[in-house]
Amino acid sequence: MKWEFACLTPGRGRGRRLVHAGLLAMMESDERLGWADHSEPLRLAVSLEPCVMCLGAAMALGVREVCFAVESPADGAAGVAATWQRGLGRRGHQAPAVYGGIRRTESREQFRRYTATAPDSPMREWARTIADLPDLPG
Repeated sequence: MKWEFACLTPGRGRGRRLVHAGLLAMMESDERLGWADHSEPLRLAVSLEPCVMCLGAAMALGVREVCFAVESPADGAAGVAATWQRGLGRRGHQAPAVYGGIRRTESREQFRRYTATAPDSPMREWARTIADLPDLPG
């Protein structure tokens, strides 16, 4: 499977500020699946560690597993999911199991390619910080 970024700035093309690639994927899945009871658990696979907003959306949707490639040290929510206590939310949502580092090298390379070709912007500088993260042990 080849991973591609939906877009590092998915909201701009839609005239919106509050749209992340993971949120777009979940919204599309929600439209396709509807409210029907599903026998298979939902899994979200994204290139970047979800932010708190996307983690909350995953919880509301009933996602049971989140797999991501690259950590987002400034705003990633894996730590929130790891410490979540069931029943604390308004509807008792359960935090999904979160697995990081899946295809990390390939994903960081995509961030590097983006930073090499994107126009100068704060988004480009942010993507550079992700591409330049130190390798994790193991």
